[in-house]
Amino acid sequence: MSTTDKVEAEVRIKLLSEQGKSSRVIVKELKDAGIAVSQSTVIRVIGAKTKKRLAAVNGISAPTFKRTKRVRYAENVRKVKKMITCAIPPSQRAMGKKLGTSPTTI
Repeated sequence: MSTTDKVEAEVRIKLLSEQGKSSRVIVKELKDAGIAVSQSTVIRVIGAKTKKRLAAVNGISAPTFKRTKRVRYAENVRKVKKMITCAIPPSQRAMGKKLGTSPTTI
């Protein structure tokens, strides 16, 4: 299936879903229209965002996705080492609060 066919199938799936049809009915209607998709594909498309594929078809740049902030870097590791070398080290929770990370990251 080419990219334009995939986009067309996704648009039809979204449209049929908005009409309140179940995934099983959507698969049957698409099969009658000559588009072969599985029920799991229909469920995935209903729950997925298709911005990246639509951007590729329209020739515009794909949307960027925000990455999570990296917190286990050298500066924090040094700070943790310094904190745990004292006579009475703070708890993991206290260190996490001080560094702005979760206790499991410490």
